[in-house]
Amino acid sequence: MIADSDCEYAAKLTEFLISRYSSRFSVTKVTSAYLEQNVSVLRDVQVLLVDRKTAEKVRSDNVFSGVTIILDDEKTIPGGVKELPPEKAGFAPKTGSLFKYQDGETIINSVLDIYSQFSEMPVFAAANNNRQSRVIGVYSPCGGIGKSTVALALCMQGAKRGLKPLYLNFMGWGVFNDSERNFSRILLAIDNTDNSLLEALLRKDKASGIYYYTLPDSCLEFGEISDEKTACLFKRIIDSGLYDVIVLDMSNEFNDRNLSLISLCDRICLLTGNDALSRFKVERLENEIKVLEINKGVQKLSESIFVVNRIYGNFSAGEKRPVFFGNEAAEEIPFCPVLRETAGPDDLANLSSDFYAAISRLFNRLLQ
Repeated sequence: MIADSDCEYAAKLTEFLISRYSSRFSVTKVTSAYLEQNVSVLRDVQVLLVDRKTAEKVRSDNVFSGVTIILDDEKTIPGGVKELPPEKAGFAPKTGSLFKYQDGETIINSVLDIYSQFSEMPVFAAANNNRQSRVIGVYSPCGGIGKSTVALALCMQGAKRGLKPLYLNFMGWGVFNDSERNFSRILLAIDNTDNSLLEALLRKDKASGIYYYTLPDSCLEFGEISDEKTACLFKRIIDSGLYDVIVLDMSNEFNDRNLSLISLCDRICLLTGNDALSRFKVERLENEIKVLEINKGVQKLSESIFVVNRIYGNFSAGEKRPVFFGNEAAEEIPFCPVLRETAGPDDLANLSSDFYAAISRLFNRLLQ
C-alpha cells in the first residue's frame, strides 16, 4: 500500500509498480487523509510505503503487523533502518526508510532489502534489465575433487562483496538441504519465455547470501531436456537481470551440453586434483580441445583459469605438477582436512583464512 501526501508522486509510483511488477505485487494507493481515518485497511497489508508526516499522524497499534517504509524527502542510507521517535512509533519496530526521489528500480530493490530484514520468507531483488551478470563456469574432467565446494565458495565470496550471486547446476544433485523440489516446474515450462516463474521459484540461503533453485523431483529430468533447450534456459537466467554473478557448477562430462553451456560463460575455472589420474584426465582434455578447437565452448576451455584444488590432500614431495597448455596452475587452493567430512555452505563459513585468501584471489581473476 502507498500513502503519500504528495498525490502526484504516489500516483506515479503506483503506476510504475503496476506496470512493471503486477505479477509479483498487489499494489493499492490511498490518500494520507483516508489512511488517517481508516487505519483498519492496513490489516492485510504486508508493506506500507508512507511519507514521514503521514506516518507520524497514523496510529496503527494492534492493526498493522507488516513493514513500514518511510519515503523520506532527505537522503538516507538506501535500505537503512531508521526508527521513529518513541512517541511517534505507531509503526515500530518494523520500520525502515529510503530516499523517495530515485529511479523506480532502485526504489523497489530498496523496498525488498528492507522487507527482507523483518521477514521470515526469502525475498529476492527485482530484475534489473541493465544489470550485466558475470557468468563463471566451474568445470573439471575429474570427479570428486571439490568442484561444488569451490563453486559455493566463489558464490559466498560474491555475497561478501555485496553482490547478488546465483549458484546453479543442471546435474540434479544439490548442495542445499531443501525438502521442496520445484525445479521440475521450470523444466515443464521450459518453452515459456516469461521469466516470472524463474523469479517465483528462487530461494535464498540467508546465512551465506547465496541465491539458488531447489532440485527437480528426479535428477533424470535433466537428461530428458535437449542440449539446445538447456542452453536456452541458461541464457534466460543470464539475461533475467536478477544477479551480479552466476556460478555454474558443471558435471565432469566432456559433451555437447557442457560445451554449449561453457560457450555462454564469461570465464571458466578449470579445476584439477593433485593425483596422477587427475593429471591424466587434464592431458586428455587438452588433446580433445586441440581436435575440436573450432567449437566456441572448446575455445573458452582453452582460455580457462587453471586451478589445482588441494583441499582434500597435499602434494607429495617431488610430485609432478599438473600442466594445461604448457602452463602450470594460476592458483592453488590449500589443503582443508575438515572438508573430508563436510559439504555445505554452513561448513564453508568457518574454513581457514588461507582457503578464503585463495578463493578471493581466484574470484578476482574470474572477474577480470
